[in-house]
Amino acid sequence: MIAALVLLLSAAPSDDAFKPWVEKDGASISIARTERKEAPWIRGTKTLDARCEEVAAVLTDWSAYAKTFAPVVKKAEVLESGERHARLHLVWPYPWPLRSRDAVVRYEVSEEGDGSGVTAIRWRADAREGDPKRAGVRIETVEGSTMLVPEGERCTVVYTYLGDLGGDFGKSGNEKAWKGQAPHYFESIEKALLARTKRP
Repeated sequence: MIAALVLLLSAAPSDDAFKPWVEKDGASISIARTERKEAPWIRGTKTLDARCEEVAAVLTDWSAYAKTFAPVVKKAEVLESGERHARLHLVWPYPWPLRSRDAVVRYEVSEEGDGSGVTAIRWRADAREGDPKRAGVRIETVEGSTMLVPEGERCTVVYTYLGDLGGDFGKSGNEKAWKGQAPHYFESIEKALLARTKRP
């Protein structure tokens, strides 16, 4: 089922292009190298102890993105939002002396039409005239998706993204960032889910 879902990504490589890479913090991470060696596609997969509806609620709480994904995300300003979409100005802090990165990203939420109950959250860069811009490096090629696959009372999360870091930090620096992104993503979701269960 997951293999078939990956084909729904418009710009991502085919499923066969992704090769197993590393297991980290309970996540399986694979990589698909592209002609742009500094920006491969990365996929992380992990099954969470929560229903997909609960995971979707976290991932569509746009105003909480900076809090949910801190410290990797420093700012997440909601520029516009609707029932099934949002556009955010995101800022990623980089350690001194590197400059911070930013992007304007549009998110769209949909239910897959095959009766599987899968929720898809897709995103892409969508900067427009008049949008805020952080002094630093603008990442122009933000793109990816999260597929939420129901597994009974659990949810398998398939997180696929283009690994454009806004620069080339050498093989070890690039790979450290790529290997760490998906585990941080899943850990952030799990912490947000836990916080929601503790609300009065």
